[in-house]
Amino acid sequence: MQVLRNSEHYGVSNLEQITNVKKSRYNIWKKYNDRYLMINTNSNAIVFLSEDEFKSFKRIKVLSTDFNKKLFDLGIIVLKNFDEVEEIKENIRRSSVSSQNADIFTIYPTQKCNANCQYCFEKNEEKIEMSAKIEQGVIKYLCQNIDIEHKTIIRWFGGEPLLASNVIDNVSKQLKTAGYYFEAMITTNAIMLNPTLIKKAKDDWNIVSVHLTIDGYREVHSKRKGIAKLDEYEKLLANIKCLLDNKITVVCRINLDKNNEDQLGFIISDLKRFSSEKNLLVDIVPLRGEGKEYFSESEYGEVYANAHEKLYTANLIHNICDVIPKRLHENCVACVNNSVVINARGNLFKCVLHSTDEGNSLGTIYTGIIKRNEIWFNTMLSEKCEQCKLLPICFGGCKEFANNSSSMGVPCRKIKYHLEESMNQIYRYYGREGN
Repeated sequence: MQVLRNSEHYGVSNLEQITNVKKSRYNIWKKYNDRYLMINTNSNAIVFLSEDEFKSFKRIKVLSTDFNKKLFDLGIIVLKNFDEVEEIKENIRRSSVSSQNADIFTIYPTQKCNANCQYCFEKNEEKIEMSAKIEQGVIKYLCQNIDIEHKTIIRWFGGEPLLASNVIDNVSKQLKTAGYYFEAMITTNAIMLNPTLIKKAKDDWNIVSVHLTIDGYREVHSKRKGIAKLDEYEKLLANIKCLLDNKITVVCRINLDKNNEDQLGFIISDLKRFSSEKNLLVDIVPLRGEGKEYFSESEYGEVYANAHEKLYTANLIHNICDVIPKRLHENCVACVNNSVVINARGNLFKCVLHSTDEGNSLGTIYTGIIKRNEIWFNTMLSEKCEQCKLLPICFGGCKEFANNSSSMGVPCRKIKYHLEESMNQIYRYYGREGN
């Protein structure tokens, strides 16, 4: 047995040899020559089994050998009376009541933007900036709702939040003055970033991570964002370096469609200079929509195989097994009680995908949440989801997409469409004994 990625399960030293066991329902395997690549989506384990080992695995009924015990450690076999689906459903129910990680407040200091990204879901929404009155109301709401026993995370969103840096300044300063500790992250197009503002973001706003996007190579990046300055791409790379130098995590999302997919190699080549940085996370995202320029689900396998190959070669993926996502422990932040979105009008929502649609508001900063939309708190799974082997890394998928069918996408995670290609990639790198 060759273990490529270990599990989150514990050892079995306290179990009797005769313990009855069964095969996990979340095993997925594929045969390559005389070996089997097996992943378990519930335990995160990824292993190679020889032909003989696979035959032994198929016959297992009790923990009678060291090999069997190792498979138990890996979550590939489980106790016979253990209900794996019910455990996951209980995790979903628990997480919906309260996120264990933190109380999360997503705030729009403005709904205005200084870019014109073609894919933006807020393109036709009202462009307003948070007023001084609403700003003070937000501060009061936060002070009333922050639980000092919990970690607090503030996510600055928009619009382009840096257009209202004064709001971020005032809210951050008054929370600190009131004695509240919080960490913050920001989603930005990075146009207004510079070394001075990055230092302020770290020191004054408690920013620990920045989410930004790359939309093409060099001038294509600017054109697809609707930016007049064609040197914005080079400026973005300089800002990424400055953020990393300041120990701020950078989540860099590369947006792809058929019009810019041929530029991915050039972009990754430019990002390769940051490959030693542990705080850089590169995410490949095929854009969704209607039109010939968008990839279909059937094309995702090839798209991700190509992208992952380039990222791994550039050392921007440090372990090829990471192309298989690990199991979830928390719901989407839209589906937990202790998370809320506050737009520039001071209205409250659960999901950023419709946080400027006042018809979906659940309340205001003055009333608190007075409506409960069961879309976000319904923990029931469809029969199809319950039977799916990807349930541990999906939790039933996106509630917004599941309840509002649109060209934006389907509820399932994209791994569903590139799983086989990702397994093939792992085989290519680890397939020979001894690799």
